[in-house]
Formats: sequence, structure tokens, C-alpha cells
Amino acid sequence: LTVSDHTSSSWFTAFQEPGEKIFGKSASELHDIMDSDLNLYEEIIQNANFHPFHFSIKVAEDSYQDEVRVKSTINVATPVNFGAECKILLSNIAKMKNGEPVFVLPQPKQAGGSGGGSTGGYGGGGSGGGGFGGAGGGVG
Repeated sequence: LTVSDHTSSSWFTAFQEPGEKIFGKSASELHDIMDSDLNLYEEIIQNANFHPFHFSIKVAEDSYQDEVRVKSTINVATPVNFGAECKILLSNIAKMKNGEPVFVLPQPKQAGGSGGGSTGGYGGGGSGGGGFGGAGGGVG
């Protein structure tokens, strides 16, 4: 997937639940649709473009054949709740008016293990490429 905001865009991979939230279909459903009706498949991919989400992501360096690559994976995709976001902004404005700190830096997390892998995901290339990613645009 290409994920964009007002500053730039990046490529991400999404497995299972995040992919289903973004596309509204499971990977196997999308694969079946791609095999049976390419126009419908492309419509589903295009309909995922330009929808705002909050993402929880994992970024890791990977080395393959002496080439270091950065792999970015979406762990959680949550549609933006504009009402809740407005309440947060209004709260932050009130804090600024009162001279209170608005943003407090989070404490670093302790190093720990990570979850296992997954199969049957979305990601990678666009039209004609491997995987089920959307070409261009972006979802966020």
C-alpha cells in the first residue's frame, strides 16, 4: 500500500485485520475477485484511496543478499473519528490558553519480543505487481 499524509508517502504492508479495515474484504476474497472480475477488483482498490486512518505500525530493517531494506507493516488500522479528534483539539486549545503543556513526550518503551508472522496478506505492488496493494494515491 502507499500511505500518504501532508508531508510524504511510504510503502506499507498490511495483513489480516488492518487490510480488511482498509479494503473492506479479506485477502482471499480480494484474490478471488481479482481472478474473476478485474474491473471490480480495481474498483475496490481505488475506493480505498484517500480515506483517513490512524495506523499503528512496525518498522524494521531487513538484510537480504547484502542489501539493507526497511520493511514497514501496519499492525492496526482505525478510521479517524473526527468528533473525538475535535474534542482533543479543543482540549489542547484550552490547555494552551491556561499556559499548561499540551504535548508531553511519551516515555520510551522497554525492549521486548514481537509477535509471530502472518500469511495471506495485502501489500506490495500495484496493478500487475505482486500482492494486493493499491497503486498510487494512498489511503491516509
